[in-house]
This record gives sequence, structure tokens and C-alpha cells, in this order.
Amino acid sequence: MPGIEVLKDADLLVMDIRRKSLPKEQLDLIREYLNAGKPFVGFRQASHAFEVGDVPEGGAVWPTFDIEVLGCDYRGHGRKGTKVTIDSKNAEHPILRGVTTEPWVSESPIYAEGTEEKDAVVLWWGHQKDRTEAVAWTRLYKAKGRIFYTSLGVPENIEQPQFRRLAINGMLWALNEPITK
Repeated sequence: MPGIEVLKDADLLVMDIRRKSLPKEQLDLIREYLNAGKPFVGFRQASHAFEVGDVPEGGAVWPTFDIEVLGCDYRGHGRKGTKVTIDSKNAEHPILRGVTTEPWVSESPIYAEGTEEKDAVVLWWGHQKDRTEAVAWTRLYKAKGRIFYTSLGVPENIEQPQFRRLAINGMLWALNEPITK
């Protein structure tokens, strides 16, 4: 990842990468960033960002990144077409300001990952015929770093105003910045 050194001074790390092996020094920079309590926003494939089968010489992986940082356990995905609804218990969460409360259908296949950590605050649920999974939530990493993650994020999602508003609000929340409608 050319230029990853800027992470030392970054205010926010936003990630949507899939199954990458990085040089150990680069993965260590990400760990240092997160361990310092800095904010992180993850989209879709970030739940399996550093899981790979074969690791090239000098490469490093973090197979428990999803569990440790995001608070979920990625176990694959289902078919396309996920009905997305707001979690009514958390409808007043700042990230949901200006986000429609109406259900909508995402083209993203639903991820089987579940929120494993008790501190996860689920904002959106994804429903398919045979399962319901959290598809957007917040949590704190090591009780200090603000984490916002959504398993949605295919190109069709980005065309949806409610997804774009959620993504922007998630970044603002992670930065501990005010969110207005």
C-alpha cells in the first residue's frame, strides 16, 4: 500500500479491501493506528480485509481483524437482494440523522457474520428469506477507538441516498464531529 505512512498523522482510516497480505511493517502501522484509539470506518469487504490463504514471504495477515476490530465474525455470504431496515431501538442514533426510516432493498448479498461483541450498536438489519443479520453498526475498539462498519457497499448501494447519508454520518460519528440533518 504505497503511501500508508500517512496513517501516522491521519484523522480517519476508511477501508474497503479484501483478503490482502501486507508487508509486516504496513500491517503494524494499521495496528498502531487502531491501538492509539483512532477512528475507523469499514465498508463491506473490510470484514475479511487481511484473511488470505497463502502469505508471500515478508507478508503478514490479521485473520481475527473482523472479530477484534469490527466485532463480527465473517463466515461468507448469501444471495443478492437484502431488505434493509433500521433497528428501532437505535433509531435516534446520530448516524441515522437524515437517513430514511423506510425499508429498502440492497443488491448486496447478505454477509453471514453477526455482531459478536456485546458493545455493538446495530443501526441497520438485513433480511433475507432464511436469515437476518446486522448490516451496519458501531462499537468501540479497546474501549476508546470509534468504529463504524457496514457490510453493504456494492456500487448499487452507493447510488442510494440513504446509504450515502449513512456513510457520511458514520465517518462524522467516528471522528466525533457533529452530525446535522
